[in-house]
Amino acid sequence: MQEAENFIYKSYKKNDEYKIVNLFQKVFKKKFDITKWKWIFKKNPNGRNIISLVLSKKKLIAQCASIKINFIFNNKKRNFYRIQNFMVHKNYRIKKIATKSLKFLTSKIVKNNNYIITFPNNNSIKTFLKNGFKRIFYVYTYEFSLNKKYKIKKKIDVKNSIFIKFKYEDVKFMNECLKNYDIFNLRAKNYLNWRYSINYDNYKISRIYLNKRIIGLVIAKFYKIDKSICICEMFYKKETNNSLQLLIDSTVSNFKKNKPRIIKIWSMTHFYFHKDLLRYGFKKNTFKTNVCTYKNLSKNKGIRNMYLSMGDSDVY
Repeated sequence: MQEAENFIYKSYKKNDEYKIVNLFQKVFKKKFDITKWKWIFKKNPNGRNIISLVLSKKKLIAQCASIKINFIFNNKKRNFYRIQNFMVHKNYRIKKIATKSLKFLTSKIVKNNNYIITFPNNNSIKTFLKNGFKRIFYVYTYEFSLNKKYKIKKKIDVKNSIFIKFKYEDVKFMNECLKNYDIFNLRAKNYLNWRYSINYDNYKISRIYLNKRIIGLVIAKFYKIDKSICICEMFYKKETNNSLQLLIDSTVSNFKKNKPRIIKIWSMTHFYFHKDLLRYGFKKNTFKTNVCTYKNLSKNKGIRNMYLSMGDSDVY
């Protein structure tokens, strides 16, 4: 525990979550219940998360939280922490609380040679850049307008499901598609079943098969605000000339009742499916996401070959 300027900086302890949820709702002006908080921070199968809190006279005024995730880094499994829900009560801003809270959390993570990845918004990124973080790149959103009727090709076996339950076959296939990247979020069965739990969002999954063998998989969700399908995970083998077409078709059919207008996905020029997206008609839109890491990782040359999907971001 650290104390400065009458503010107390400490790590999370049991039952602090009630104060955290209350602060979240005040700062972000949206609902966030205890059940969901426990799912995010208590049920994560990757292990213990690290959360720093700032108090003033026993009142919680700030939080900097991180979730533990497993990455493959140069063919080895390494611990990463993703920072999210970085918040300060409006009455206590411009007091360097955010900076000190971030430093407190960062020191807890890196002392054991762990790494940090974060996706700060444009309001908070300055705090990260001033405190040992580097924006390694932007990840761009590409979109495709849905202005035609879709039909599934009968020669390929397509299986859609609104129930997210991953098999070892899925996990093996996903990691096989990722093996040429230097750094990526490891897709493990227990992690994926937790991450895309049907209890906490409306995720749906589509799979395509060739000769009873999986050659493509998409996990997506629908956003009412702009009637968009956001692809969280997409993997496929180029064993047919129309693998991408089939995945898009099957995904659209999975959300047909929502009457989607747009499909969105993260992509970068080094992603294996990027050229296929462009040929299909996906266009880069104006939205880009900041990707930052702490200095103990930022200098690594392999970081430029990192793979990230929308499912790796702090969407929850």
